[in-house]
Parts: sequence; structure tokens; C-alpha cells
Amino acid sequence: MALKADLEGEVSKIFRAAWEERDGIVVPGDASLKLGNDGINLEAAVLYADLADSTDMVDKQPPKLAAEVYKAFLYSAAKVIRSEGGEITAYDGDRIMAVYIGDYKNSAAARSALRINWAVKSIVQPALEGVMNFRPDLVPWRNEKTQTLPNGCIG
Repeated sequence: MALKADLEGEVSKIFRAAWEERDGIVVPGDASLKLGNDGINLEAAVLYADLADSTDMVDKQPPKLAAEVYKAFLYSAAKVIRSEGGEITAYDGDRIMAVYIGDYKNSAAARSALRINWAVKSIVQPALEGVMNFRPDLVPWRNEKTQTLPNGCIG
């Protein structure tokens, strides 16, 4: 019951506490944002990108190959995001999140999405196809609807 009481007390404080807010001009880092009701108002565009059907890949492929695909995707996405002025704020499995600020934030985020898609289709997928052709230990897997290797999902 100690856990339940602790959770109830903290949740109650969260909903009752006043918010501290301030305007920001840069993407906040971990040190500038507190865990409590602390907010930074920021005009920004947010980009999320991940691999479609990656769970199926993880279920059917050797762990090292799945890790290689994740690393290739995340490396490519991160390079594109940074080249467009985005600030990477999170990695989570096969997902990357970035924030864009400034006068052209929406355009930069949209360009990033298109360029990540291009990198996956033009660089990552062909490299993976090459590996699949020369590794008889790999089980073929494809998106059942499109018969393609995992694509990036960007939003």
C-alpha cells in the first residue's frame, strides 16, 4: 500500500500545483526543464520518424541484423535532421524525434521528412537488399501489403 499512497499523493500534487511558465527561444535541454509543472512556451515544429513494420523484422531476423537496420535508419535520419537545423530530442527504439525552431521551422521539418524518406529508399533499403541477397541465414520478410522492406514512417 505504500506505493499506492505515494502515487496518489504525488498525482494529487501534480494536479493542484501551479504551473511555472516562461518563453523560450531555444530548444530546452534536460537541465533547463524541471520534472514538475514547469513549462517553456516555444514556437516549434516537431518531427517523429520511425521504421514501419520493424516489430515484424525483429521477430523474424537475427538480432544483429535488426540492430544494423535500426542503426542505419537512425544514423541517416539524424544526419538529415541536423543538416536541416533540427534539434534531436529523443531516440526510442527505432524512433527519432526532433524539434525545429525559427522562421522556416515548418519547411525545415518537411524537408527533413522528405529527405529521410529518400535516404531510406535510396540508401538504406538497397544496402539491406544487398545483405539479404548474400546471407542465406536470413529469413525473407516484407510488408505483406506492399512487398517492400521496412520503410520510414514520418509525421
